Amino acid sequence: MKSKGQVTIEYLLSTLFVIIMLSTLLLLSVDRVPEIDEASKPAEVTMEARRISSMMIASPGGHSYGLGGSQWEKNSSTLQNIDSVGFATDYHAVDRDKVENLTSYSPSGLNYSVFRSLTNIDNQYRFLFTYMPVIHTPERYRRNNPPENPNITEPQSSDYDSSGNTVRYGDFTIGGVEYNFIVTSHNDVYDTVYRNRNSNRRWDFRSSPKFEVGEEIKLDGRNFTLRTIQNTERKSGSFLMVSRQFKEFGPSFDATSSIQKLNRYAALNETGTTLQPLRIEVFAWSN
Repeated sequence: MKSKGQVTIEYLLSTLFVIIMLSTLLLLSVDRVPEIDEASKPAEVTMEARRISSMMIASPGGHSYGLGGSQWEKNSSTLQNIDSVGFATDYHAVDRDKVENLTSYSPSGLNYSVFRSLTNIDNQYRFLFTYMPVIHTPERYRRNNPPENPNITEPQSSDYDSSGNTVRYGDFTIGGVEYNFIVTSHNDVYDTVYRNRNSNRRWDFRSSPKFEVGEEIKLDGRNFTLRTIQNTERKSGSFLMVSRQFKEFGPSFDATSSIQKLNRYAALNETGTTLQPLRIEVFAWSN
């Protein structure tokens, strides 16, 4: 029988994939390894890349300092006594603190040379970690007739005044900070987002900035890119996706080698945020 945590994460991931397949921006696809034609890849590189990336999202790793344990990222002593590498806190849930301790060359974290030794890999790798939160805006109201609960004060701008009659809204907490969002449409396409940092439970958007797809939006002091707004017949405007590449790990690409690429998907576990999608791009090439 699956644990409750496993079911929750599987539901999150399956929901993500449905959203993206229906959205107009084909940013994600179902997790399939490898992404490109199997016949074009050396089998040994593909098999090792699959093994390493599966280990990263399924195992927590461990250390032998003191009584040992899985929190190898905890301090300098645990980092110096890592026995095995892994980033998971649960089934396909990756610990942000573990990823943040990856370093390509510095001795202050888990550097690439130690990673190679611990994992006993034969090929070279470069990993790109992209955080992809999905923001739900399930509620709606008629423009110029906002609800009293929550107490929404509408934006004061010509762009908002010229938007469609139906406005979507919802909130999202990241890093312990709560934000409110409204989403508006033009010509029957939801294309504009207004963001407000929650203050005393008032949703005041009078001076809030607006964002369109492709623009940067700051959340919890971090710059994300607004990647897509869902536009489907029944769920238009009810989901937003933002993304931020926050970690690169591994050596520079070898231009003389045939580089293989595959994507893995998991959920990112960070303090003060519900589990949100994580994409790991894995680039591999032979020595």
